[in-house]
Amino acid sequence: MIFDAFRSDGLPTYYSPNQTPVTEDVLILGIIFAFIIIFFSLFAILPGIRGWQRLFLFCRITISLFIGASIMLSNFGQSWEVSFIRNVTTAYRTGRSGEIQADIGVKIGLRAVNITLKGIPEDQDGDSAASGERVNYNERFHFEGLQGRNGFGRFAGRINREFREAQYRGLPYPILWVAEYFVLDGEDIRWGRSYRLAGFYAALLIWLSFPLWLITNILLMIGALPNAFFMLSLTGGCMLGANVLYASIRYGSYLSIPFSAHHILDFSYGWSFYLCLVGGLVAVILAIVCHVLRLFFPVGMEEFFGFKEDFSQDNVKYYHGRPRTAKTAKQTHTKQVHGDKPAMPPRRFTRRLSVSVAKAVGIRGPRMTTAWEK
Repeated sequence: MIFDAFRSDGLPTYYSPNQTPVTEDVLILGIIFAFIIIFFSLFAILPGIRGWQRLFLFCRITISLFIGASIMLSNFGQSWEVSFIRNVTTAYRTGRSGEIQADIGVKIGLRAVNITLKGIPEDQDGDSAASGERVNYNERFHFEGLQGRNGFGRFAGRINREFREAQYRGLPYPILWVAEYFVLDGEDIRWGRSYRLAGFYAALLIWLSFPLWLITNILLMIGALPNAFFMLSLTGGCMLGANVLYASIRYGSYLSIPFSAHHILDFSYGWSFYLCLVGGLVAVILAIVCHVLRLFFPVGMEEFFGFKEDFSQDNVKYYHGRPRTAKTAKQTHTKQVHGDKPAMPPRRFTRRLSVSVAKAVGIRGPRMTTAWEK
């Protein structure tokens, strides 16, 4: 009896389709969730840090992850330019007479355009052209890649081929009407080509800022503060450059998509554009401020970034130097008298590496002062 459920004539189980509208961008949610996981993972170690270093570490983690999240979200965000109109009366689709009332939204990213059609109400009834249907569409047309040939053949651009596929699927007229503005390529109607070039070069600079951001974090960990500040300024410069390129490469006439005299899609910059702008400004301003503060308050900046503590606490014996005895002091004095330069102390990275090795193997001893620290 139980095996006969949902079966007809002994055939395999058949379920009716459950078509659900797209409400959120899964990729954007995944990026946000990933950075939240990293933040809370690093936040969990804060209770084990004493004093002001706890606050300093919290500030460094928050600012660094904000810049990294700004890079990824602005790169894959679908809201570089947006437009939205409400209560539009428009035709529905092929084979249906009459009109529907709906909200229409368009979001343009660096690689695609997203078109939303939402009926009022969603579940249409009565004498509506979409009676008995749920009107909630969200379609994405990609214009990344090569421009391709005119037309809709296999050598045409990607958005041309996706547009022809949407026509075969019988998508509603409002979606096809908006997508057609990005398909046409001739005379002064080259919005698809314009957005494709602007998104391509903006994405290049944003991708360049991501490894620069990673290098910045690595340099901060090993104590190379001047180099880290320089790389941070390059990170912000690339992000700001992406905004400049996107705004300047967009050429041609202004894109305006009319549905009626009072319902026109006029585009403006969205949250992805402004997030990239804010992230770039934060990175550049922080790099300049930290560099200036390091010139006037070097000890305070080293303490803020957690480097001073390694050399003044824990009573760790250094591997790279000998204790300053009478013999070593005499040798140093003799070299200075005869004009020979004393041996240069190892760089900070070498000292920090020696301290880390000493901590790892559990070496403890009295605080020893090397020759160059006098």
